[in-house]
Amino acid sequence: MNEICFCSKAPLNTGIPNTASKAINQAVLLVLVMLKSDAGAFNAIDAGDVLNQAYLDGKTQNADESVRWYPLGFKRMNDVVTERAESASITTDQGNKIITTQGVRNFSGMFYGSGADVQSIIDSFKCQSIGFYAIDKCGTIIGTVATDGSLRPTPIAYGSLETIMQQGGSSDRPGGIMVSFEVDQLAKDSQLGYVADSAITGDLLNLSGLIEAISTVSNISTTGFKLTIDTLSGAFDDKVPVEGLVLVDFTVYNVTDSASITVTSVTESPAGVYTFVIPAQTVSDVVRVTGAAGALAKNFFIEETLLTIV
Repeated sequence: MNEICFCSKAPLNTGIPNTASKAINQAVLLVLVMLKSDAGAFNAIDAGDVLNQAYLDGKTQNADESVRWYPLGFKRMNDVVTERAESASITTDQGNKIITTQGVRNFSGMFYGSGADVQSIIDSFKCQSIGFYAIDKCGTIIGTVATDGSLRPTPIAYGSLETIMQQGGSSDRPGGIMVSFEVDQLAKDSQLGYVADSAITGDLLNLSGLIEAISTVSNISTTGFKLTIDTLSGAFDDKVPVEGLVLVDFTVYNVTDSASITVTSVTESPAGVYTFVIPAQTVSDVVRVTGAAGALAKNFFIEETLLTIV
C-alpha cells in the first residue's frame, strides 16, 4: 500500500503544544491480549477507564479468557529490538523513488534465566489472533489508537510469533527464551498512543499473569477424590506445587446429572495435594472440577479436570 500517494488524507496542521509530544520508549514488559472477545467486541482500554490496581487485577484475573490480559512478566525483558524494515519502493525512469509498501516492524526481546516452561506458555499463543500492549520503564502503557478513541492492543501478524531457547554455558551470556514477532502491516506507527504513567495508580511494572495449574486425580470413590495440583515449572518429576487453596477456590459439577455438587470439605496435605469429600455420587457419573473466582484471586488458573466416579 502506498500510504503517501494512494490514501485519501488531507494534510494535518503542523503545530504542537509545547512539551506535549512524547517519544515512544522501548518496552520492558509485554501484555498479550486477544484482539477480540468471544462476544466479538474489540478488547481495548477506553478513554474513561481508571487504571488502578483493581482495574489491572480485573484484567489479569478475568474469568473470561478472551478478554483476559496475559502479561509476560516471567523476568524483566532485556535486549529489546523493535525496528521497521526499509520500505519497498520502485524507481521511475526519471530516477525518483516511490514508496509502495511500508517495511515490516519486527520485535524481539530476551527473558534471561527462563526455561522450557516459559517457552511452552508463549508458544500457546501462536495460533491466536492477538495483540500486545507495551509497557516502558516509566510505567507508560502503549497501544494503538482506534477510530473510536480507545487504545487497543497493537496487532501481531498472525503466525509470526516465535520463541527460541538459547542455552547457557557455551558463551559469556546466560541462557533464556527469546520471543519475536512481526507487527501486523495494517498497524501504523503514527497511530501509536499511550496512557501516561501519571494516570496509572496500579502497579503496572510488576504485572504478572495467572499461574497455569494442572491437576492429576487419584483415589476416586463415590464420596471423594484427591487432586494433585502442580504448575508447569520445576523438574519433570518434581513440579512446583500449587499451595494454599481452600474449598471456596473450587467448583465441582456432576456432568452426568447436570447438577452442582456442594463439597463437604477440601484438605491440603501434603503441599499441593487436595483431598475432596463430597456427598455420595452414582458410580460411572462424570464429575468436573474447575477453579473458582477464589483461585483466580490467588493468581492461579486451574485447568478443568474430569473424573469418573468408581
